[in-house]
Amino acid sequence: MDRLHLRTASLSPVVGFACAAALAVVALLAVVPAAHAASGDLAWRRQVVGPSNGSAAFEALTGAPRGGVYAAGYIFDATGDMLATRFAVGGKRLWLRSPDFPTHAYDVADAATTDRAGDLIVAGEVNYPSLSQEEAILKYGPNGKHLWTRYYNDSHAGQGTELVTDARGNVYVTTSTASQDIVLIKYSAAGTRRWVRSYAGPGDDQPRGIAVDAAGNVYLTGLSYEVGTFYDIVTFKYDPAGHRRWVRRFNGQGSGDDLGYGIGVTPAGAVYVAGQTTRTGTGADAVVLKYNTRGRLLWTRAYSGTGAFDDWFNAIALLRNGDVAATGETSPDGTQVDVLTVRLSPAGHTRWRSTYDGPDSLADQGSFVAGGAGGAVYVAGTSDGATTGTDMLTVKYDGTGNQSWAERYTGTDASNDLVHGLVVTGRGVYVAGEEASNSGTIATLLKYRP
Repeated sequence: MDRLHLRTASLSPVVGFACAAALAVVALLAVVPAAHAASGDLAWRRQVVGPSNGSAAFEALTGAPRGGVYAAGYIFDATGDMLATRFAVGGKRLWLRSPDFPTHAYDVADAATTDRAGDLIVAGEVNYPSLSQEEAILKYGPNGKHLWTRYYNDSHAGQGTELVTDARGNVYVTTSTASQDIVLIKYSAAGTRRWVRSYAGPGDDQPRGIAVDAAGNVYLTGLSYEVGTFYDIVTFKYDPAGHRRWVRRFNGQGSGDDLGYGIGVTPAGAVYVAGQTTRTGTGADAVVLKYNTRGRLLWTRAYSGTGAFDDWFNAIALLRNGDVAATGETSPDGTQVDVLTVRLSPAGHTRWRSTYDGPDSLADQGSFVAGGAGGAVYVAGTSDGATTGTDMLTVKYDGTGNQSWAERYTGTDASNDLVHGLVVTGRGVYVAGEEASNSGTIATLLKYRP
């Protein structure tokens, strides 16, 4: 699996888009709830099929008012349009929007977030026949009303997009550029661009995670290449006015790649970064770093499997009691690949470490992690089956790391069913992604009982 997608990506506005509802060509499929519902049961499934059986996928998921969710991605037929939709807690689809941009080329929403007003913000790439593209950021009200669209023009912007909002409703967007730099853009709640900041390291730079603290400071993590140290984990802090307060590069003990994939920030500004580090003698290990609000590295925790297999964390989440949980993958014996999930205290003590091995002992991976009531930790990712292909996987651990349940969703075809988002509320565990079909992919949203 190629984990280093080299981005290339410049600056001029594009105006206008047409909003095609596409309701007549989008199918909504459902399953019947279990008669005696229990934790881990599938409450419902909702799917969106593209026009004329074209492909569709949910690439991002975020919470919506009253316990429901927003899902975003794309619908593809002769052209590909962005997709944004809202589902109520009971599974009813409240609205669907598929904006089509001027050149009618392939467009996709890669990231989604919600502000305190319950508005949805989505961002992703808008492509053109010349193979150039730019970042498009759209905002919708809870009722689906389009509020504004903004653009950041760059020949490959939109790849590696991450989004976050602060307590005032400001929107922060990060992406890659054609010069292989990291760019961070701030918009007001009304869509006014406040500032643009970029980071140009010695080589290729890519953002992979974004977060804010209670004061409105914004933090990024990702990877940055430098001759001699290869890729390093790079982490930044910017204040609300766009001043860079600090940048930290983490180079592990070995002469290999160190990659930042997820970030979590406490309200007070303590920073947790999850990813991968190369250490002498163990190959690449899963790693969690903690920085204080001034950028001082407080501790590093690395987790290694057996042999030379690479281990890593894809995501990290803050838990209600101040702990953090990270998930990714490891190899316990140097051959098979399992989901690795750990829970750490603020001081860096490992509360527990758990692995998930699918029934066929093939490749399993944790891609998203979230906390829940009672100290529970939920993980979503993928699990390979001998006859089912790649399945959508959801796992619940209790507060002490015992597996409460694990559910695998297999589509109608024994092919790739992938997870692109996880949201946990008091009303349900939502997992979004795509199901493979003979004609392409089907945007799929699952709700499990917590």
